[in-house]
Amino acid sequence: MARLKPGKHQLPTLDTGPVPLVYIREQARKQLLEVVDLRRGKKALVLDPAISGPLGLLDTSLTDLLTEHGVVKLLYLEPGKRLDDPSYNATEPRLSDVRSVLYLVRPTVANAQAVAAQIKSRNKFELHDFSVCFIPRRTIACERILEEEGVLGDVVIGASVGRSVGRWVRQRMDFETCRTTCEEVCPHTTCDTQESLIAEGRGRGGLSPAQPPGEGSGQEMGLGGRVPCRVRTVWAHLHWLSFAKVRVVIKKMSQRTQTDSSSRLPLGAPLPPAPPPTPVALPAGEYCLDMVPYDDDVISLELDTAFYDCVCDGDSTPLYYTAAAITRLQALFGIIPRVQGKGPAAAAVRDMCFRMRRESSGLLAAPPLGGGSNGAGAGGSGFGIGSGRIDRLILLDREVDLITPMMTQITFEGLIDEITGIRHGSVPWQSKDKRAGEAGDSHGPGGSRAPVSRLPLNSTDIFFREFRDLPFHIAIMRLQQYALEARREFGDMKNKNFTELKNYVKDVPKVYMLDRLSDIAVPPAEQVKQQAFHDRLNKEQAIVEGYEPEANVAFIEELMYKGADLMEVLRLLVLLSTVGGGLPRRQLDSLRSEVLHTYGHQHLLTLNALEKSGLLKAAPGTRSPFHSVRKALQLIVPEQEGPAGGGAGAGSAAMDTPSDVSHLWKGYAPLSIRLVETALRSGWGPQLEVLAHLPGSQFDVLQTVDSNGMPVEKPYKATAGASASGGLGTTSSISGTSGGGGVGSSGSLQGTGSLGAGSSAAAAASSSSGGQQQQAETVLVAFIGGVTFAEISALRFLSSRPEWPYRFLVLTTKIVNGRTLLQTFVDPLANEFSASG
Repeated sequence: MARLKPGKHQLPTLDTGPVPLVYIREQARKQLLEVVDLRRGKKALVLDPAISGPLGLLDTSLTDLLTEHGVVKLLYLEPGKRLDDPSYNATEPRLSDVRSVLYLVRPTVANAQAVAAQIKSRNKFELHDFSVCFIPRRTIACERILEEEGVLGDVVIGASVGRSVGRWVRQRMDFETCRTTCEEVCPHTTCDTQESLIAEGRGRGGLSPAQPPGEGSGQEMGLGGRVPCRVRTVWAHLHWLSFAKVRVVIKKMSQRTQTDSSSRLPLGAPLPPAPPPTPVALPAGEYCLDMVPYDDDVISLELDTAFYDCVCDGDSTPLYYTAAAITRLQALFGIIPRVQGKGPAAAAVRDMCFRMRRESSGLLAAPPLGGGSNGAGAGGSGFGIGSGRIDRLILLDREVDLITPMMTQITFEGLIDEITGIRHGSVPWQSKDKRAGEAGDSHGPGGSRAPVSRLPLNSTDIFFREFRDLPFHIAIMRLQQYALEARREFGDMKNKNFTELKNYVKDVPKVYMLDRLSDIAVPPAEQVKQQAFHDRLNKEQAIVEGYEPEANVAFIEELMYKGADLMEVLRLLVLLSTVGGGLPRRQLDSLRSEVLHTYGHQHLLTLNALEKSGLLKAAPGTRSPFHSVRKALQLIVPEQEGPAGGGAGAGSAAMDTPSDVSHLWKGYAPLSIRLVETALRSGWGPQLEVLAHLPGSQFDVLQTVDSNGMPVEKPYKATAGASASGGLGTTSSISGTSGGGGVGSSGSLQGTGSLGAGSSAAAAASSSSGGQQQQAETVLVAFIGGVTFAEISALRFLSSRPEWPYRFLVLTTKIVNGRTLLQTFVDPLANEFSASG
């Protein structure tokens, strides 16, 4: 039986962030069990591989929990694989022995077609009750596909039965309902000679719907020419069932005792209509796993193709899911008083949220959980200013800032994501012993690779919590320092007394954490040692600063000649096109031709998708608007605070007390974070001329109610004597000239001898919040289209600064990097052709 990740490792508590997110996880876990319990008895659960990771974030022992609720087989949906495939039946029990089969899938066309193909390919002699539950919403398109494939009648969509061929199934009656109804209306005794009936059916080579038993040759059955009404009644409606099923049914009939015939209907009377299905609390065919808490301050919707769907296909479904998630957060924590945003997708989500708020009656009565942070009680209406636990919402469209995800992340967590890949909060991990054994067996005959487990990365690991938001070279220095101290303590065990030994034993789990983190840091550390890595970083910086456009194009062409990965080439192409407002037509045509000749003409579909989305385009001949934005928002900060060469030993005392987010990108301040700083510092007003160069409109509104208690939106206007940040005080200038403490403020690593040292960023944040005269404002930053780990680290850095009284909660459609974002633009046909070639 397959197991869901992350396995035995610990999940974040979700109760120490800006708002408690543990309720969201518990509600999702409870609803999952309710969906599984819709089918009684033993069942097989077939999962869409895309939701396996999010489900693993609900419970560390979710596989065992599902087993307790009757799941005896846990499988994954694979297109082209039949239910009788050997891989599905490699372990006991076999799928043919399991009656109920439940599908949990995303509502995509491919998944609907795969489900229909498996149902159609089943053995007609095997009985299965199929159920399909879509995550997070059911769609008409998927139901239409099931109907066109002719399997909707064989599928129970959630708690409602689909259409079928046959009168009883059309009336939403399963077999048990039919049997119970027959027993209630039959005035005769049960059949005591069902074995003769079975013999009769075998003699005919199976049960024939044309001539049910008792019509014509009842003497051959030993029934004296008379067949019990119960058998005659259900025969015409159950002829499509297998013979074994009918035998079980008749056996159950014969076990019932005779009841008073006065309460029965006359022989031959028509059956009453079937009772409606039992209503359930969950929407039919839906499992609302719309939000997956990654950590105490990060929520993901796990929409892998959200950005592609919006900008290329024009599909607004991800926008609806985002608006629904925000509306649900407001139902949990109260109405968010102030809403700011930038970009076309942000404006669309704002309109959807407002419409949902007006249409939802639940928000009118539901108080925020735990009361408001501004003193409003939990019993308030939830619509007044400051009545909720989230004080502000900032909506950012990924289309507004395409530069940041195309830049290589150099934070500890970001670089691990770039090199190794973080999926659903975990990374593939192999210990040193396994890697050594694999290397020793690689040259021998029959050597097999050891299985690679996955290790969750979250705030429960005290070392990862400290390192994740630091530049990689700083994190490696601290990691080496901790490793040396652990090795020194291990060597001094001979000189320790009993009390010191007890304390050391208590710290052994922390040593294991440190060892695992060291294993994870090996691949990025090896990549950082290569000169090509630093050449790429320098070239990205040159592109953003606008230096030597011709040399940048030559560098991209050189990468193609060397056979670099396609995604790495496309990242630089998109970065160059976005910064320059497009590429000259001659250069664009030349680069397109080189890409097709180097990586195959199947990627013509990929290039067309990028051009359709505006990621690659021809320059209009005018000056790029990015130059004005770069200067006004100070996106380039002199590298006086950063490492000179990016090497492991390039740290400086200035880097221990950074004052600007640019130190996380080697001198580049991400546009998205600058927009957040602008919104919090002074609002959009002073920067309207600059914001006009970016896609979409900007807005700043207050959510309140009118005299009739109906939700309304009003433009935000700063009151006299109050700052634009809502009266919480002003912040330092956007250039970050203040010397406030930040991530990594522990300096020369003194005082870090204890293996229980926590995150310096968290300590700075807590001390900052404790020293403020007023409570910090909770800000929900929603990234529509994806966010990078480095951007999340930048927001944590801002919240750790004493002069910034804000706590950030991140909501995103998906945590991405440049590679994963561009991979959604690669057509599946191109991937298949590349794999076959």
